[in-house]
Amino acid sequence: MPCRSPELMPRSLTLALALTLTILPTAITAKESPPVDTKPLQTLAERTQYQDTDSALASFALLDQIANQSPDIRMQTFGLTPEGRELKWVLAGPNADQANPEDLSTTTRVLLIAGIHAGEIEGKDAGIALLRDLTDNPEHRWPYPSISLAFVPIFNLDGHERRSPFNRANQNGPANMGWRGTSQRYNLNRDFLKADTVEMRALLGLWNQFQPHLVYDSHTTDGADYQYDLTWHLEQFDLLDSGLRTWQKTFFVDTVFPAVAQRKHLLVSYPEPLDSADLKQGVSYFVSTAKYSTGYAAARNRPVLLIETHMLKDYQTRVRATYDLLDLSLKHLVKLGQPLQQAVLEAEQRSMSLIGRQVVLTTQSDGSSQQIPFKGFAYETRESAFSGSKYAVYDTEKPKTIKLPYFYQQKPAVTVTMPAAYVLPPAYRHLLAQLDRHQIEYQALPLDVTVTVTEEVLSDPKWAPASFEGRVGLAEFQSERHQVERVLPAGSILIPAAQPNVRVLAHLLEPTGPDSLLRLGYFNMIFEQREYAEPRVAENMAATLAAKHPEMKAAFDQKVANEPAFAANPFLRLNWWFMRSDWREQDLGRYPVWRLDADALRQLAAAQPDQGQGG
Repeated sequence: MPCRSPELMPRSLTLALALTLTILPTAITAKESPPVDTKPLQTLAERTQYQDTDSALASFALLDQIANQSPDIRMQTFGLTPEGRELKWVLAGPNADQANPEDLSTTTRVLLIAGIHAGEIEGKDAGIALLRDLTDNPEHRWPYPSISLAFVPIFNLDGHERRSPFNRANQNGPANMGWRGTSQRYNLNRDFLKADTVEMRALLGLWNQFQPHLVYDSHTTDGADYQYDLTWHLEQFDLLDSGLRTWQKTFFVDTVFPAVAQRKHLLVSYPEPLDSADLKQGVSYFVSTAKYSTGYAAARNRPVLLIETHMLKDYQTRVRATYDLLDLSLKHLVKLGQPLQQAVLEAEQRSMSLIGRQVVLTTQSDGSSQQIPFKGFAYETRESAFSGSKYAVYDTEKPKTIKLPYFYQQKPAVTVTMPAAYVLPPAYRHLLAQLDRHQIEYQALPLDVTVTVTEEVLSDPKWAPASFEGRVGLAEFQSERHQVERVLPAGSILIPAAQPNVRVLAHLLEPTGPDSLLRLGYFNMIFEQREYAEPRVAENMAATLAAKHPEMKAAFDQKVANEPAFAANPFLRLNWWFMRSDWREQDLGRYPVWRLDADALRQLAAAQPDQGQGG
């Protein structure tokens, strides 16, 4: 997955930081990160000079030992994998061994997810070592009373136990690393919004219980070779609340990243090459949507740091980079935790006032770029003897600062105007589980009510040529919106937009959203015609309609003349007339999600008795 650097951010955000982070390690005069030494409770990585990593059982046993000696560390189970393994999380905070979620309400809460791709496991080894070291004091107390940490050491647990030296061809160790997918072959970092997997449903339950203010997601890169050992990504632009963008700039860009650089790490915002064979063509900003941890956290009004250590650095370097980043984050969060809590609260309040406003669901490059210095290696582009294309060969003995264009600036790609509410018909109550997972509030209408709604009719569907994450999605469609009067039957589900997680709601229900339920195939059946007319019946329908409506006959003749596939298909030709007759299916293509404006919502509310909300 992707992440980027201060050098790849606008000059206004990074001028001072660039002076710190872009110098070579030999030019940094501050002390190095502490050398790894022999300690009790060592990970297998430490015991083997970072040649290997522990099994899940060994990792959990080590965490148990750390928890047993500290009143501020507690390990718990938050779910089961498809293969029946217990998913574990560790709570670190004041009196964690006795704490309930409500006891943590005044602390700044941090969620650290490691091993979502189980071969990219630095976060596990770094997190275990950090918990051990932070409680390595006479009373084994957690040193940050104002901070609570929820640490998921191995999210993709089944994948972690599929251990092999051959799971990541692009990566430099450790031996016997885990596998990217789950036991059901899902990629968990594409599942945050749709939550098809039991693992993700369990994690969202933990999220809802713990209510983090700040999220870290630990990975290892794929892609190009370069000098940087630590790359990162922060959500920018309109996908994240403006107040949270300001806070994360102060916390990460101005504070934490310079401190990490002082421990002799080279950091860069994740560079996504435009041409994998020729880095000089430029790099772009990584656009993440709500299926990723980064896009999802932003939709829930939470800043998230995607940590991506460089795949070709040795495992010790990668673990140390992750350790130092987490260590320094916690140190600086002591001072900046309260401002974060306030920023999250204000972001949620602003989210409740988005009715009638534009909400951006994804962005794209605006085409502009700026030249930036990039610490890469000398490389040459060669012709492949096998692929028929070109590839890059790097000379890591020749570090080189390359001037290249960075396509950072974004513009909205998909924007929607938030309604006052959405309504699901009673037949779609099965989707309530999706709303519950994301803490979206709703209520069932107790009575029939007639109101004016915005209805969307979809046509010309084109599905993706292959499945993605087990679903054949809807790639393209045409859409028309109409204001119509509808009877909303009792049992319909009213989902108000005035709620903190409304951006998640928009990602789910707005058809044009890149990860919407419609695009994921949840509503494919609305395009499936159930009734038709036999040729002898349709022939009479067509003749009657053609005689009565000359303009319809002209449109038919034009379609026959212009579309050979249509002209050659007798069923399509007759069905064209059937779909314009009184026998047609009136709801074919009708998207079963109504939108209400503020007036319609007031009208509906006035017609209903007071109801409590669900969700």
